[in-house]
Amino acid sequence: MTNEDMFVIVGCLLGAFIVYNIFLMFWKGSTIEGLQNNTSTKNTGLLDNSDASMASANKALEVTANDLLLTNSTYNTNYSTKCTTMYDIINLQMVKIVAGLDPNGDKAVYIKDLNNLNTMFQAKIAINDTLKTIDNVETTDEQSSSYSNQASNAKNSVMSSIGSLKSSF
Repeated sequence: MTNEDMFVIVGCLLGAFIVYNIFLMFWKGSTIEGLQNNTSTKNTGLLDNSDASMASANKALEVTANDLLLTNSTYNTNYSTKCTTMYDIINLQMVKIVAGLDPNGDKAVYIKDLNNLNTMFQAKIAINDTLKTIDNVETTDEQSSSYSNQASNAKNSVMSSIGSLKSSF
């Protein structure tokens, strides 16, 4: 037996093996045509464990809320003040970026500065949403009314400036 005969025999065996597997694949019924799936009758999607998923999400929400202590009026007011301060810092940074814009200069720097300006604007929107979340939390203990009114006035000024900013676009 020569090497050529060995290659022919190995080739025939390999070809027969491939044909046999193709035959099993198509005629055994393991293929799924179109959108039919007759092998699985159980829903394995999100609805199977929606109760457990909801319980897990609620537990994570409770843990996060307890970590932040948003229901404590002192922490709530501090978070609001911090957001207001960050909002003011971002406004000043935006003014600084706009003051440095040079449309006749290097286009790459100009586009980078516009991108930074857009990022700052997106940050202001995120801070606004954060303030809305803080406002929606009911506090359990009472703080002195002047301190709470001061934070509330700061929140309202931020909200009104956001409204005027959105109307300018």
